[in-house]
Amino acid sequence: MLYNRYSAEVKEIMSKYTDLYEVKKYKEGKILLSAGNISNHLYYIRSGIIKLYSYNEELMKSFTVAFFSEDEFLIPHRSFVEDLSLRLNLQVIRDAELSVVSKNNWKILQAKEPRLTELFNLIALDTMDKFVVYAHDLCYNNSRRYKLAMERMPYLKNINDEEIADYLITSREIVNKIKNNKY
Repeated sequence: MLYNRYSAEVKEIMSKYTDLYEVKKYKEGKILLSAGNISNHLYYIRSGIIKLYSYNEELMKSFTVAFFSEDEFLIPHRSFVEDLSLRLNLQVIRDAELSVVSKNNWKILQAKEPRLTELFNLIALDTMDKFVVYAHDLCYNNSRRYKLAMERMPYLKNINDEEIADYLITSREIVNKIKNNKY
């Protein structure tokens, strides 16, 4: 996978400090973080799928901008580091097991393992790259965007067409046609 290249190193470091994080299970549908709130935790996904999305009340529509899956980190960077309100929501869309690190414990971890700070910054850059790739893919037609999304994130085959449609900015019907080679 493209966005978990630092997970092995971080997992190795974190395995020495299991007392500084909690492993929590979340059911599908659980909102981890809501827009307007401040994140006091960072997350490592052990299993499951999480989406990052915005909801437009005027259109009554969700717009998904990213998915995160096993061996990826969810670090609401600006909120976590600078105490800024989140602009988007994080929701579990497939039952998830997460390692959850509080802000205070993160500071302790950084003091014990300075390499974590560098890894945190590299993961932030990878996450930014994920958004740049998503924005670039919007230049393509629905079929091409679908194909690229499935190549980069094969776990998307395990989510419903509505979630994929929100990500591709199209309809569930078009996603269904693409999947059945009728588009």
